[in-house]
Amino acid sequence: MPSSDPVVSVIMIFRDAGRFIAEAIGSVEAQTFTDWELVLVDDGSTDDGPVIVAGHQLRLGERLRLLHHPGGGGRGTGPSRNLGMQAARGRYLAFLDADDVYEPRRLEQHVQCLERDPDLGVVMSPERYWRSWQSADSHAASEGDRIIGPAVTPGRRIEPPALIVATLLTRGAPMAALCSITFRAEAFGRLGGIPDGFNGHYEDQALICKLLLDGPAIVLDECLARYRQHPASLTQANAPLEQQRGTPAWSARKRYLEWLGPYARSRGVVLPELDDWLRDELALLESAAGGQQSWTATHLLPDRFAAWLGGLRHTRQQRSLRHRVMRRVEELKRTGPALDRAIRRYWNERIHDTKLSDDAPGSAGFYAALDAYRLQKLPYLPRLVDFGAWAGRDVLEIGCGAGLDLVRFARGGARVTGVDVASTAIELARDYSRAAKVPAVLLEADGTSLPFPDASFDLVYCAGVLPFAADPAAIVREAHRVLRPGGEAIFMADNRRSWLRLMESVAGSRAGHGHADAPGFRLYTAEEFDRLLQPFAERRQVVERLPTATSRHTGLTGAVFNHVVVPVAQALPERWVHPYGGHLWAFCRKAR
Repeated sequence: MPSSDPVVSVIMIFRDAGRFIAEAIGSVEAQTFTDWELVLVDDGSTDDGPVIVAGHQLRLGERLRLLHHPGGGGRGTGPSRNLGMQAARGRYLAFLDADDVYEPRRLEQHVQCLERDPDLGVVMSPERYWRSWQSADSHAASEGDRIIGPAVTPGRRIEPPALIVATLLTRGAPMAALCSITFRAEAFGRLGGIPDGFNGHYEDQALICKLLLDGPAIVLDECLARYRQHPASLTQANAPLEQQRGTPAWSARKRYLEWLGPYARSRGVVLPELDDWLRDELALLESAAGGQQSWTATHLLPDRFAAWLGGLRHTRQQRSLRHRVMRRVEELKRTGPALDRAIRRYWNERIHDTKLSDDAPGSAGFYAALDAYRLQKLPYLPRLVDFGAWAGRDVLEIGCGAGLDLVRFARGGARVTGVDVASTAIELARDYSRAAKVPAVLLEADGTSLPFPDASFDLVYCAGVLPFAADPAAIVREAHRVLRPGGEAIFMADNRRSWLRLMESVAGSRAGHGHADAPGFRLYTAEEFDRLLQPFAERRQVVERLPTATSRHTGLTGAVFNHVVVPVAQALPERWVHPYGGHLWAFCRKAR
C-alpha cells in the first residue's frame, strides 16, 4: 500500500475506448504535478481497452487502479463515475474521459488554486474543442479548434449561482466539460454524487450543476485540456437524437431539464433566468418530431408548417432569453481589478453630485442640498433607522460617501468610523464632520478587505453600497467579521421587482436609479438579497420607497406619475403595494 493518500485522484471511465485510452493515460503520466492516482472504471468494454490498461497498470503499479462493477458488465456513465469517486483516495477529484487529453500543467494549476483558498469548492478552466487531432485533409480538421470557457473574468472567485448563469450561454458551449473541472472530494459525500437515472447522457452536467450551486468557484484563463471531437463520442452521437421524441437521448435531456429546477430550488436558489431557460428548453423538447404530442391549434396545420411555426416561436423566446442572460453574463464579465478601478474612478468623479447644487463642493450650501436630495429620495429614512439609538457605541459605515448618515449617527452620540473606496468621498466626509463639529474616523478602504480587527464594532451600516460593489458577498462577510457577537448590521439594496422598474420599462430608462450608469450596478430580488446576507444568524427585511408625489418629475412623465401612479398606489391595499417598493432594507444580527 502507498505510504500516504495522493493529493488528487483522476477518474477515467471507459467502454470500448481502445483507440484513444493510451493517449489519455499518457497525458496524466506527463503531468508536472506528480502526487496523483489514476482510477479507471471499466463500464463493460468488449474491445482491447482493458488489455491496454493492464499494460499501463504493470508499469504504474498502485498509482493506477482498475475497477469493475459488481458482476461485471456496464451500468452506464453516472454509476461508473460514482464508483470512481467512491473509491478515490485523493482530497481533490478530477475527471478525464478516455478520449480526452490533459495539458501537462493541468493538475498543477488546479491544485494550486484549491490549496491557496480553503473555501474554494471548484476550479474550472477553458477546454480546447479538439478537431485537429484528425488528419489534416479531413473536413473537421479544416474547421480548426476552438477554446471554450465560462464567460467570466478569470481569476476571481465567483459565488453561486452566478456561474450557472454564465454557463447557460458560454460562447456557444452550454456547460464546461468534466475534463476542465477539479473539486474537493468531500463534496461527493455531501452532495450524493450523480443522481440516479443518469446512466448514459447528461450525468456530467448534473454533477457540474451540483458543484456550482454548492460553493464558490474560480475560472482560470489558461486552456488546460483537449476535448476531442469525433462522431463516436457520447455527446456528438446523442446531439441529433435529442430532437427525436422518445429516443434515449431525448429522454436523457428531458430528465436533466426536469431535475435541474427543483434541485436548484432545494439549494435555496431562485433564479428567473434559469427557470425561463428550462421552461423554453422543455417546450422545445415537447415539440420534437415523433411520438404523441398534446393537441394544440398547430395540429390543424400541415406537420412541416406546424413544426416551422413552433420553431419560430421558440426562436423568439430564446432570443429574448438570450438578451436577458447575456446582460447577466456581461455583468459577470465586469469583475476583477478592472471593475475595481472603474468603481473607484466613477465615485471619485460622481460623489459630488454637483448637479444638485450651485454651491461649491464642501460648502455649507452643498451639504444642505445633498442632504435634502437624500431625504427626498428616502423620506422614510429617519423613521426606519434610529440614528440616536447607538450613543456610546461603535458604528462603522461602509461606503460613507459624503458622510451624511455618518454625521447623523455621530450627532446621536455614537463613536463613528467611515470607509469609502473614493478618496474624494473621504475628503468630503471629513470636511462635513468638521463643519458639524462631530468626531469621526475616516479611511479610504475597500469594504471587501476592512483594516479592522475582528469584533471591533457594535453596528455596521451599509446603505446603497451592495448594488454597486464588485464583490458584494465579500462586503457582507467582512461586515460580519468586524461585528462583535450580538452586533447588528443594516444593509440596503435596490429592488428588482419594484414599481420603479415598471416605470423605467415604460419610460425606457433607469431614471429611478440616480447612479444606474455606475460600473457593476445590479438589482436584487428579496430572495437574492436574503441569500447574500446568510452569514448572519438573524435577518429581517423591510421594503420601502413607495410612490409619492414629487416635483422632480416634469412634463408628461411627471403628470402621469403624480396624478396616476401615486393615487393608484395609495388607493390599493398596502399589502399589495408594499412588496414592490424601490428599496430593500435588511436588519441583521450576528450570533452571540
